[in-house]
Amino acid sequence: MKRILLVSLLLVAAACAGRRPRPTVPPAPPPTGMVQEGGASWYGLEERGRPTASGEIMDPEGFTAAHKSLPFGTVVRVDDLDTGRSVVVTINDRGPFVAGRIIDLSYASARALGIVQRGVASVRIQVMGEEGNAESYKWRVQVGAFREEAHARSLARTLEQQRYRPVLIHPQRQGGEILFKVWVGEFSQRAEADRLAGHLRRDGRQAVVLSTRTDP
Repeated sequence: MKRILLVSLLLVAAACAGRRPRPTVPPAPPPTGMVQEGGASWYGLEERGRPTASGEIMDPEGFTAAHKSLPFGTVVRVDDLDTGRSVVVTINDRGPFVAGRIIDLSYASARALGIVQRGVASVRIQVMGEEGNAESYKWRVQVGAFREEAHARSLARTLEQQRYRPVLIHPQRQGGEILFKVWVGEFSQRAEADRLAGHLRRDGRQAVVLSTRTDP
């Protein structure tokens, strides 16, 4: 009986000696920013050429997205939880305003993620960082956009004569052409830009409040 027990112990010891220890799996690195899960939809074709909430013009071929609260310029990674595909986008608009959805992707971003046909996908978004600090964004009022730079400069001179300052001419490529945009004011708070826009409208000017970089 003792002999049988000894043999059994030797066999167990041999089996343990030949078995490789299981490798230790390192913990996943902590996320670099906010993580959120929910639905992702897409938009942009009908909004092509229109100002987004940040003031940038909607370009369906740009890798951008809308979020309800993340600061403009925030860089976000979007992972499709069903397919594992990912895309990195920059927040420049507000939305989506549908229950259960957390991000609205541009057409190009949705195409890269493979959700154009599906329309909606379950995703995880993770903040990767920001293109610029919050201090690099200011509120301005756009008064006009022209194909001819001379027209923009003429309006800028008129505004300055009416003591609207500072006045900035900002060239921006849009749909294969360059538009010269006339911006007035530079504020850290939207309420101040709204007040200026009100004055401009009372003077018969078109006025759109937007958020732009300090040095566009």
